[in-house]
Amino acid sequence: MSSAAHIADILVVSGDSPPPSELIAELWGSGYRVEVRPSLPDDTGPWDLTIDARGELPSDVLTEAHARFPPLPELRLSDVTADLAKGSATRPDGVVHLTRMEVRLLRFLAAHPHRPISQQELLLKVWGYREGTRSRTVATTMHRLRKKVEVHPSAPIHLRSVYGVGFSFVPSEEPVRHVASAPPPPLPDEGRVPAPRDRLVGREELLADVRQRWADTRLVTLWGPPGSGKTRLAYEIAHETPLPGGSALVDLSNASTRLHVVQAAARAIGASSPSDMSQTLRSRGGMLLVLDNCETVLESLAEPVSDWLDNAPELRVLATSRHPVRLRGEHLVTVPPLALPSGPTPSEVRASSAAQLFSIRARATGTELAPTPATAAEICRIVTLLDGLPLALELAAGRCHTLTLETLRQRLEHHLDALVSTERDRDPRHRALHAALDCSWSLLEPGQRRALGRLSTFAGGAHERAAVAVVADGEEQQARAWLDALARHGLLRRDEDPLLGEMRLSLLHVVRTYAAAKLDTPGAFPGSGPEGTEEARRAHQASVLADIGRWRSGGPDKALHLREMALETDNLSVALRRASARGDLDAAVTLLERLYEVALHVGPRGMEIELGEQLLPLTTHSPTHRLVVTSMLGSGYLELDQYEAAETHLRAALNDADHLGNTDRQMLMAERLSNLMLRQRRIAEAVEFYERALKTATPAHTFRLANMRSMLGHGACRAGKLPEGIAQMTEARDALVGHSAVLEHVAIGNLSEAQRVMGRPRAARQGAETLLRFAESIGHRYLQACGFGLLGRVCLDEGDAAAAHTLLEQSAEAHAALTNPYAEAEERGALAEALMRLGRLDDAETQLRKAMPLAAEVGQAGIETALGYKLAKVLATKGELEQSRLLLARPMPDDWLDTRLQALADRAEGLFLCGMDTRAHAVVREAEQAASTLKAPPNSPIHIRLQELRRRQRALPDR
Repeated sequence: MSSAAHIADILVVSGDSPPPSELIAELWGSGYRVEVRPSLPDDTGPWDLTIDARGELPSDVLTEAHARFPPLPELRLSDVTADLAKGSATRPDGVVHLTRMEVRLLRFLAAHPHRPISQQELLLKVWGYREGTRSRTVATTMHRLRKKVEVHPSAPIHLRSVYGVGFSFVPSEEPVRHVASAPPPPLPDEGRVPAPRDRLVGREELLADVRQRWADTRLVTLWGPPGSGKTRLAYEIAHETPLPGGSALVDLSNASTRLHVVQAAARAIGASSPSDMSQTLRSRGGMLLVLDNCETVLESLAEPVSDWLDNAPELRVLATSRHPVRLRGEHLVTVPPLALPSGPTPSEVRASSAAQLFSIRARATGTELAPTPATAAEICRIVTLLDGLPLALELAAGRCHTLTLETLRQRLEHHLDALVSTERDRDPRHRALHAALDCSWSLLEPGQRRALGRLSTFAGGAHERAAVAVVADGEEQQARAWLDALARHGLLRRDEDPLLGEMRLSLLHVVRTYAAAKLDTPGAFPGSGPEGTEEARRAHQASVLADIGRWRSGGPDKALHLREMALETDNLSVALRRASARGDLDAAVTLLERLYEVALHVGPRGMEIELGEQLLPLTTHSPTHRLVVTSMLGSGYLELDQYEAAETHLRAALNDADHLGNTDRQMLMAERLSNLMLRQRRIAEAVEFYERALKTATPAHTFRLANMRSMLGHGACRAGKLPEGIAQMTEARDALVGHSAVLEHVAIGNLSEAQRVMGRPRAARQGAETLLRFAESIGHRYLQACGFGLLGRVCLDEGDAAAAHTLLEQSAEAHAALTNPYAEAEERGALAEALMRLGRLDDAETQLRKAMPLAAEVGQAGIETALGYKLAKVLATKGELEQSRLLLARPMPDDWLDTRLQALADRAEGLFLCGMDTRAHAVVREAEQAASTLKAPPNSPIHIRLQELRRRQRALPDR
């Protein structure tokens, strides 16, 4: 604005008359003369100003200006008071500043109440623009002014829009009406947003987010992958956002040019022609324009939407797109898939919004899904397979009246043909998931299609460097550009791995299945077809094998490699299946070895067994490969405590190793057979295989044999030979230093457990804490679980039941996640003891009822009976004596001495609680006789417990 315009504002609005000399000196310096003359015939202003050098400002000029525009110091507008002299407005929530142009606009409108005034007239008489000038400044200033002086800016009472004309001012003394003096006509049927027919599930947070964003922006884009429910969410937002001008839907699915966009929008809001769009939007006042399916016309959409927003200050735009619109002021709201169940139990499935939607839509077809554990587990598998995508869930649920859940899940694992709707009025793009994905596919360039197809070879995602290696084919930079484009289209997820500091890429299962089909289809893109599929799979295998080579390097990054190995479990499995299918034994065996290592370190255990059993028949004519596979299978079954299968495979592997003269495998299989015999209490055979391992050992095998010696020492301790066992384990621990940190800390854990039994709590705690620190530093989940359990039992011996409860619960859950039922059963038994001491008998009973089947599952009759005695003690304490007596009647089978002693102590306590004192006395004597062979000091935990039982025995006469 010119200096002349500034002084005009001061003269006609301020309500004050500054001395002419001060006014002129401040704006132009001394020696200037200013004349003010009206520029319009009706003398309503604005004023033309003439500046002459070296003159005085006549006093009659100021007088004439104030006569033309008398001061309006205050203007009352319902609950708002505008002080035009000070340029402020007092609202119920505080005072806001009014700019000079806002004051001028308000003053002019207030001087002509009830008269509709066009924007052209306001430009002439308030802004002083020339005839024919086109500008958006009136609408923009009016939008800002309404926010300041209207209590409800979207439904103005005083500064009203006049449809087809402009604006008018209604003084506050008139009755308040919340509609414009000439309400906009109803929207045409084509532009009406369909009313939702069903309840929106799982989108409460997104709805609240959009409500909050309207305070900061007028353009919100709902962005997400195909089938995520963007359109359905937009309908819900439109119907819960009441605006004076209504909500209009513009379907852009068939648009391809800028003209198509404007024509579709004009039809939706009832504009007489595309050129009248901005005027029609402006005259309707506050309204919501829903632009659906913007991804096909992003370039053509930018200019008209920007123009509409600039010309209609009260307009709000809600866009749905598989790609951000990228306009100034746009707020992106990501529409993700629905939340998946955290587990397969009925309560966990009911809490999942994905499962809720599936069940609701299935019920609509007449299929009531029973709330049983089996049904819940199947629903969990299905919704997880569909990644929680609302469209996929609805289509799958529609098949429940013709398919069982199991059949539906089996079909969905490999194909998308089941995801088809029979609803006649459903949008064609939503009648099949293929149709929704076809739309996204059509938007991709050939190179992007090729990248998506080759990415489908990965299972469970991949780090960016691996994805680039498979996609690049020598063009790394181009490959990264293709991956970026796929992420922008919502087809590829990118998440940062905080531990490795790399981006991890992944495809939704339905997208991966679709892309895999395209990869196998000749002509889908350059290089597609069966040959292209095989080439891509070999590139994937090479990428996985390259990772294996890096993992084997170990070194200081062991923790990172373990973490990465855990992430790549699915890729290892699928690469192994493909290598087996093509008969590539070298690659398959290498992958199987790595998969076993992943199962051993990070779990779940046993995942390599199914693949190993499938691979084994292919090795019939290759003893070298058969040796590796049988040794992996034997070791895997041993970790699962399936001793019969483990012994069969380990003996077969030992025979092959003898035949091939493979001393490494001879030593390894003998060591594992010794371990197996030790677990089955076959001590003589365990020692025999240990001595055989010694015969074939080389200096490189020292650490493995030292580990076996540690385990034999642990067995000796459990058999009651504590001093001898501790000596063996100490010697083994020292021998392992510098050879294998993992096995060294396994020995530390075994030694600490023995020291706990010996009544040395300080040494036991120190060893447990050392084991736990090491396990956490490298991410070794099994050792971490063992560390929690050992430290928890130390706390239990020390009388700190609360700390013991926390640690033992962590240990039990960790062993459950690792599929280690033997250890889980023992830890749940110790956890139940901690809960009993805390008075939580119901929780203790729950843990014991979980533990007993686990012990039976792995053939541990002694542990199962010991847990039964502990449960009997809980039930007797609760007064359920009949059930308690049934459990106490079971005889205790032969077992490790430490297990037997603890079990006899629990049995005696249970008998005392049931009033069976005579039998309790006999059990106490049996426990004392067994303890006489235990070479442990009087302050050991078991001796202390037996002393308590003796005192109880003396205090209670026979009943």
